Amino acid sequence: MVLGCIVAVLNLLPLLRANPLHCDFQVPQIPDNTTGSKLLGKWFYVAGASQFPLHWLEMTLIDNGYLQVDPNEQGQELLINQHVSAMDECLTNNSTYFEVTVDNAILIKNVQNRHTMGKLMNSSSEDILLIQFEMQKEKNYTGLYLYVRNQPPSKVHLNELRDHAECLGLSEEKIVYAPWKKVMFSLGIRKSHCPVCSVLRHQDTLQLGENKRLQSILLKMSQ
Repeated sequence: MVLGCIVAVLNLLPLLRANPLHCDFQVPQIPDNTTGSKLLGKWFYVAGASQFPLHWLEMTLIDNGYLQVDPNEQGQELLINQHVSAMDECLTNNSTYFEVTVDNAILIKNVQNRHTMGKLMNSSSEDILLIQFEMQKEKNYTGLYLYVRNQPPSKVHLNELRDHAECLGLSEEKIVYAPWKKVMFSLGIRKSHCPVCSVLRHQDTLQLGENKRLQSILLKMSQ
């Protein structure tokens, strides 16, 4: 009996190793003299994931969005204008920028009482931005953003996002695809099963802008 169990486990090992996660290879992108120019232009928002509960819930409100990356007089910095459509509201944010040096390409964002620093990660294509970020608000929270040059994203790009999230300890349920309202029911998620609503606090405010209507929606969703 014991021998039979051992044989069964050994037979399963090749299947368990068929698609291993190569987390060691998920490293920040090392810039070269073309990195800055390749970042310029429009990038469409696809999905995000975050350990921070309010940030996760904010992502569920996003219908669509994009980044417009433009050069700056300071050579190492690239200006980022973020445009987001959420619940029929158009929001913009220009407090974000890329800092490109010989060592790395970093996204820096300061909104209200949150400081976010993201690293541009290695990916399979120059047509995607996979950004791993750390958000500071009382403590550090990890997350991911995926942007693409052209829509829709390929399955390869989405798999990269999911694999990277798993390596960071973020389950697939933590990934929010835009527009969330069109896919939440197909994923089997209901408001009553929302994994973050119970921990929201009324003093929290929307990261993307001082918008009273969207803040009230967030509070209603959290109740």
